[in-house]
Amino acid sequence: MELKKIKCPSCGGELDIPEDSDEMKCGFCGSKVIIDDKATEVGRIKKAEIRAKKELDEHELENKKKNDNYNDEREYKKKKNTGKLKGWAIALTIICLLFTFTAFRDGKILSGLIGIVQVAAFGYATLLCLDVLPEKITNLHKIVFIGGCILIVPFLALGNVQIGGGSSYTKEKAENLDWSEYVLSDKLPEPKTLKGRLNYDSSSSLSLYIMDVDKNEYKDYVSACKDKGYTVDISNSSTSFSAKNEEGYSLYLYYDENDKEYSISLSEPKKESTSEETKEESKPTETPKEEKPKTDTNNNGLRPNFKKAMDDYETFMNEYVEFMKKYSANPSDTSLLKDYTNYMTKYTKAMESFEKWDEEDMNDAETKYYLEVQTRVNKKLLEVQ
Repeated sequence: MELKKIKCPSCGGELDIPEDSDEMKCGFCGSKVIIDDKATEVGRIKKAEIRAKKELDEHELENKKKNDNYNDEREYKKKKNTGKLKGWAIALTIICLLFTFTAFRDGKILSGLIGIVQVAAFGYATLLCLDVLPEKITNLHKIVFIGGCILIVPFLALGNVQIGGGSSYTKEKAENLDWSEYVLSDKLPEPKTLKGRLNYDSSSSLSLYIMDVDKNEYKDYVSACKDKGYTVDISNSSTSFSAKNEEGYSLYLYYDENDKEYSISLSEPKKESTSEETKEESKPTETPKEEKPKTDTNNNGLRPNFKKAMDDYETFMNEYVEFMKKYSANPSDTSLLKDYTNYMTKYTKAMESFEKWDEEDMNDAETKYYLEVQTRVNKKLLEVQ
């Protein structure tokens, strides 16, 4: 800072003052000294202009940075919102939601829990892509999306989700089977492994699962069934076998390579002229009108609501097979996702109606019809496997 010398008008003392000062106090006499110097005023104005220009330059620089950041952010959002990742995030959110539901329905809890995390990850990525939620970290939507994709591996490892059905019984539900107790056990060879789960056992049908077996043991059982006489109308593949014996008993076997188990379904021969016999038998034992509600069945011994549930289930599974054929032919067609969503809605209703009969007591005719529907559905499913 430059100084200049002036004299105090009161005491004559020589004072050193800054160039930009317009007044000061005398150090000798204490009087106030007013400085009226044009050069000093010019200096102050010049310095004020310099400060103003500096502030203006700083303000312009700050605005430029803001504009650059805004343009960069707009370009980033544009790329993010128009990219393919948004479409994949939406699609995988829907798919994972459906597969998570199926995992819980099949009792695969760990897979279901992982599925919930996947739905949350892909859903969050979708909201970030759509700018519904702020993205505080650059490329956070990509990071979350990749995390959801990585979880596909443990999801599949902990349990294969089977949309089409299958046994879906966990190994904790397996039990030791007493083959000799089953009514129709003498019509079949005894399995080597007797660990599994019994579904139905009556004089007209038998249905059960044999668990924790390899494919070679399944093939040995198929051979044993052939030796037992099931050689009529044979239909055989690597994972299924169906045939009848000379008495007319129908046998269906299916091996699940994922769960390492096979199902056994046996039903009694179909009776000819059932409807005629029923009419003849009903004549001498015709019941009064007030007793009809006790036998809420049709002429075939099937309750109307039971038959409707079975028929709805079979109709739906036929639709499912046709859909899966179309999907397998063109898996990259994203337009099928809408059809898939509609399918799952119908699937839920059909399964709810169908599965409630697991806890109901069925008569012999209903059990037989149940097995016939299951056999036809399983054969149909082989078309897409």
